[in-house]
Amino acid sequence: MEDLTKQQLILLGLLVSFVTSLATGIVTVSLMNQYPESTRTVSQVIEKTIQQIAAPQDAAVVESQDTPSSALAAFSPSLVRFVQADATTTVNGIGVVLTDTGVVLTDKASIGGAPGILAKMEDGELIPYSVIRSQDNGDIVFLAPSATAQHAYSPASLAPGPSLGEPVLSLSGTSTMSLSEGYIASSDLSMVRTSIAVDEVIPGSPLFDMKGRLIGVRLSSVENAHGAAFYPISNLQSVIPK
Repeated sequence: MEDLTKQQLILLGLLVSFVTSLATGIVTVSLMNQYPESTRTVSQVIEKTIQQIAAPQDAAVVESQDTPSSALAAFSPSLVRFVQADATTTVNGIGVVLTDTGVVLTDKASIGGAPGILAKMEDGELIPYSVIRSQDNGDIVFLAPSATAQHAYSPASLAPGPSLGEPVLSLSGTSTMSLSEGYIASSDLSMVRTSIAVDEVIPGSPLFDMKGRLIGVRLSSVENAHGAAFYPISNLQSVIPK
């Protein structure tokens, strides 16, 4: 060692340092291969976690089937239009089938006081109808089809009590049917008031919910506030002719 020059000593030190570093690296790699699960770096864990969070998942999407079109499709088979016996293209008003025997509920104004009443069903068939029960000093009228009529009637389903803010629909029109949409503005035992404009309904117009169930009927004597009001069908269930 005493015979080595200063330059040789420096080179020897560098060689020893290199050999030591190389040996340390070999030992480290050997240990990592023996215990791969316990030697994962933090960056690997974070990267995998981010990938799992960012990966798109198939989320369950719940879509309501209670749309205006589905409600109309459910209710339409129960709707009838009253036409003049001598002019079947002129519609006087509309009504709703309530029983499987064809009993219809409407307003007196819908039948126009004509002696011969023809009801045009959804499929276009014309059936003679006559009044079988009417409200004294009121507007409510029940009609029944001719005994000779052979038709498969589709009675409307009746809705439970309406809820404040519940979305509702109504049908009106004579030459062309019109669908109006709104919500329940207020309700009590004698009246169901809605946000539907008064000029969008006619006497006999039905009010139904988004499942196509009948809530009430528009009567000509009903007072209106800021929206159209309807007489609740729940008040008539006990007097509907069978």
